[in-house]
Amino acid sequence: MKSNRNTILAIAVAVLGVGAYFATRESNAPRSVSGVKPGDDLLPGLDLEKAATLRIATSNQTVEIRKDGDDWKAASLHGFPANGQTVNEQLISLSTLRVGQVMPGGEKTPGDFGLDAAARKVEVLAASGKVLGALSIGKPRMRAGASDNPYGGMPEGNFVRAGDGPVVLVDPDLGALSADAMRWVTANLFSVPSTEITRIAVSTTNESSIVTLAGNGKYAMEGLAADEEVNTGRAGRLERALQYINVSGVIDAKTPADKTGLDKAALYVAETKEGLRYTVSIGAEAENGRYATFAFAYEAPPGPTEEDARKELAAVPAAAATNQVQSVATNDAAKVTAKLDELKKAHADKVKLANDKLAGLKKNENWIFIVPTYTAEDMIPPRAELVQKKAPPAPPADADSLPATTEVPGLKPGPVTVFSEPVVVTNLVPKVEAPAPTLEPAATNAVEKVETPAPAATNEVKQVEAAQP
Repeated sequence: MKSNRNTILAIAVAVLGVGAYFATRESNAPRSVSGVKPGDDLLPGLDLEKAATLRIATSNQTVEIRKDGDDWKAASLHGFPANGQTVNEQLISLSTLRVGQVMPGGEKTPGDFGLDAAARKVEVLAASGKVLGALSIGKPRMRAGASDNPYGGMPEGNFVRAGDGPVVLVDPDLGALSADAMRWVTANLFSVPSTEITRIAVSTTNESSIVTLAGNGKYAMEGLAADEEVNTGRAGRLERALQYINVSGVIDAKTPADKTGLDKAALYVAETKEGLRYTVSIGAEAENGRYATFAFAYEAPPGPTEEDARKELAAVPAAAATNQVQSVATNDAAKVTAKLDELKKAHADKVKLANDKLAGLKKNENWIFIVPTYTAEDMIPPRAELVQKKAPPAPPADADSLPATTEVPGLKPGPVTVFSEPVVVTNLVPKVEAPAPTLEPAATNAVEKVETPAPAATNEVKQVEAAQP
């Protein structure tokens, strides 16, 4: 009986498991809501051939990009040129959006998906003003992050809603469809390598400075006093100020100069090796930096002459030609003419390249920008920061502090050796040899007879006893 009961329980559990499986599979299956199902085009009526305006709005800002001929311009930035490639890429992404998953009941609780009043509203309009496609973008769906990732997952899609349709999940992240107008323009206006700059002039309302660049961190400056020199660190910042010109805002070019401080602007003027001149006028402080305008000019260097051609021909490497060959070449009219034509072509190519660059730069004229504060500070340092006092020369050595020396005739100074034990010095004083001592004969017990000199001799014999041992 007990065995049968266990069997029945096992069968019941199996049946419940199978039922749960099919129920789960059914709940995960794609669903169609209001005729929308996974794989459908989200904006089927979006015809990019007719698209003339892209408008993106949030609760606190709006950007509007309008087509002007073949170009796109940021109407929100007073018609400043938009980045056409960015605009076209985002329009294509909208036209190819496909429904990934339909969220049943999402239209009843759109706030759960960020699709309430806080949602981004995207509209694509025709030139007539007709709406070609409209989309509300809500919260992103985040990919589950690794357990050891402190920043969590990354966006893997967005919850969106087309018009009053159902809430759906789309695969791409739509963060690039931003309502920040500066995201639609090229904020990096231009870049000038510091190695190309030869001269910089800085002028403010009460002083001016001119710095000449010699390369390799070497600078010269006009008007230095005898005890002054260029502060190379600060001059280096001045030299690199044009390397990356990024702007954080564009304002109406018709704004009065006294409102931006550009009526009393400080000037930064840089000249390059190719003859281009960059002038930056820096005004008052703005919300995110300082107001600034840019102007550009080009002065082509003089073209080559016949004398230049002769010098080129004369500059033949010595290993490849003799003086006679060089002389013949520089006096050969045909060779001089050919070389001059070659130099003229090279000069014309350089001038064309510079003029093409100038044309691109001039698109940034007649606009008022906001540049970062640090960029402005690098461009217009006060003279007191560009110069510094020279280090005083080292004082001469004090003769009284030097150790006394004694010169010995015939001896040359040499290295001094320090000994840890006493040293016997020899050969410094001439050696004088003493006479050899007279050795007395060894004493014996016998009595020796000593004779006195003849003048004192007597008949007596003087005996001397030897010392007792």
